[in-house]
Amino acid sequence: MPDDHEPRIDANGACAAFSRFPLEIQEIIFLWSVVIDPPVSALRRRKSRKPLHAPSDVDNSSDSDSEIYRLRSSSKRDEPQDVPGSLGFVKISHVCSMWRAILLSMKRVWAENIGVLPRATTDMILRAGSYPITITLQDLALRDNFDEYLTPKAPVIRGIRGTFSKANPNHLRTFASGLLHSTLEVVDLSVMDCRARRLDDAVCTPSLRCLRLQNIFIPFITGSLKYLAITFKSSKASHTALSIPIFLSMLRNCCGALQELKLIHCFGLDFTPWAEPIQCPVLQSLDVGGYSSTLLDTFQDCFAYPSTCDVAFHALTDHGVRFGEPHNALCRALRIFSDEVTARSGSYGFEFNTLLGETPYISVRPLSSESSTGQGDLFIKHAGLGFRRVYFDPAETQDGADVFEALEYALYCGDHGPNLSALGKLRVLSVIHTDPTDRRRDGKKQVLRKMSELRVLHLHGFDRDTMFDICGTSGRAMEPILPNIEVLRISAGYPSAPPIHLGLFCTCLWRRAERGQPKGQPYTLPSLIVAHNVEFDVSLEEQKLEVEDMKEKRWVEKVVWKE
Repeated sequence: MPDDHEPRIDANGACAAFSRFPLEIQEIIFLWSVVIDPPVSALRRRKSRKPLHAPSDVDNSSDSDSEIYRLRSSSKRDEPQDVPGSLGFVKISHVCSMWRAILLSMKRVWAENIGVLPRATTDMILRAGSYPITITLQDLALRDNFDEYLTPKAPVIRGIRGTFSKANPNHLRTFASGLLHSTLEVVDLSVMDCRARRLDDAVCTPSLRCLRLQNIFIPFITGSLKYLAITFKSSKASHTALSIPIFLSMLRNCCGALQELKLIHCFGLDFTPWAEPIQCPVLQSLDVGGYSSTLLDTFQDCFAYPSTCDVAFHALTDHGVRFGEPHNALCRALRIFSDEVTARSGSYGFEFNTLLGETPYISVRPLSSESSTGQGDLFIKHAGLGFRRVYFDPAETQDGADVFEALEYALYCGDHGPNLSALGKLRVLSVIHTDPTDRRRDGKKQVLRKMSELRVLHLHGFDRDTMFDICGTSGRAMEPILPNIEVLRISAGYPSAPPIHLGLFCTCLWRRAERGQPKGQPYTLPSLIVAHNVEFDVSLEEQKLEVEDMKEKRWVEKVVWKE
């Protein structure tokens, strides 16, 4: 590029020759590169968890529906939300006057999905005019001058996001008064201070479709709400922030249109169900979380929803109460879901899921007609029943524990009573481990011992430690850990998994069959199925020789090998 076209940097660090670029190039630069000295951005990209139920209208691709889908896909509300394709926070005071003028004129770049630091918010809103905007605020405290930003010059405020370190009770009422907009469709407010705040005065927002509140409660009166998430750090905080009559009135107003509902730490031990359940006829996805062993029972007494609704129970430690561990709640949820699936389909099985980027969870699923053979699909999607999942506490699993260890800890700390029957009567288990993270492998034997009726075990994602535990023995008689297992099925895990050492694999089968058994009377495994995509460290010819040796020594009766 000739010298006279080289960019010149002024004292503020901005490009003085920026206006020489064509308008299209300027917009691209602003869209991707003009984040100047951002603070902790509420729009910084991060991974998210898919919701249990995909929204039925997501393919219609309206702006508001896309906004709702992006908002509800977040797995952790205490981390700021990402808005793909936006500028992020632009600190306009650090941009030269020429860039400032150009940026503010490009409504289609920023107006639909960006708010900026309070210093520049007023300018942005004034220039937006009738263009729909979403305001994003992140500040040290909930300011009492929020209404300055919601000037009548911007009649179409579609969404408001706010992440605050604390909420001054004196400012909350003023802040809420700024939310009185007939065009408001999305509200996402989070207060990081665990001292939850509440507002008893109702806020009327007739067009509101998506509401997320964390450690703060503002009663919104609307009949159009499709997504509602209210989350507290503990049940003690919710006891302070939630006025049950007002909370109940809000839910009754929106229950007819509500499609997704998430309530975390909203019900304490002293909560008593109301006489008439709230009817949610179109609810598609329900998340409820807490530590009480009666929480799920109470919730099912309070809400009536279709059996096709996907339900997830989050067993969460409650640090606001004494003995707030969720172990009994976890076992109780497994029992409730198992009974519900059995009532609909006649049988149930478990999936232990340890997936990359997700909190480990157990899925309770109906069995297929061919599940007893171990081949094909072990589970079915029942037309009259949604997903049923039990999630472990992220605080217990984020440091590398898998489902077995988390469940073993729950069994060790919980009451050893009838609530363990969901494991004791289990006949089909699929262990899906596709996370290459180096996770701890403790607790498997203790959990497997509870599965005395297990018949079919599917390992999707093989690891040596699991195989050793499955084929292990216990007691003086050295009986197999899983004495009644009939089918062991192996499938490949994540693509980068190393090949299986065939010698160690065969050693595991030998231990199960012959260790502690009378000579010539092995404890034979009825069926072994190895999927075609499983990689071993030797050639296929050598594998076939080992298979014949297994059958000849009666370690395994029937083998389906890589077919």
